[in-house]
Amino acid sequence: MQKSPEIFTVCSLEQALQFDGTDVIHRFVEHVNTPLIEAASIFEEMKKWLWLNCKAIAEGKQLKVITPISIIDEMWHTFILFTEDYEQYCLSNFGFFLHHRPPRHSDKVQYQQRHESNPDLLVAFKRKELTDQIGFTYDLLGQETAQLWYGEFSNRYSPERLAEITRG
Repeated sequence: MQKSPEIFTVCSLEQALQFDGTDVIHRFVEHVNTPLIEAASIFEEMKKWLWLNCKAIAEGKQLKVITPISIIDEMWHTFILFTEDYEQYCLSNFGFFLHHRPPRHSDKVQYQQRHESNPDLLVAFKRKELTDQIGFTYDLLGQETAQLWYGEFSNRYSPERLAEITRG
């Protein structure tokens, strides 16, 4: 989990959405074979994701990038490449630098060891984790966003489809 800063204020969603990511969007299109208008839409969803993460941190929660929202994660990776813009975006909107922390190998090994003796417990844990994350998304961003991220994106950008459209 990202260490929560002592004092920070998460901006409004409206403010978080104001950043113009033209350069990021064009870079994304170069890397992921998507129409420009679709990439722009994914960039908007990524800004919502970043905002939601900061709201979660403020509440002592941790969100995870899971398969249905992998396309948002791809956009986040692209945004991070523009380090100065990304840093300024985070500091201006959240008051701290939001790190992207994928699971470490040791985390995965520990997780697997903890649950391999009881696969049913693992399934129940993952189900609750997903349900909680979708619920948090729904509560703060609404039904439309929750359905888009965990429904439509899951179908439109499956791991297989994402592998097909990603260049190099």
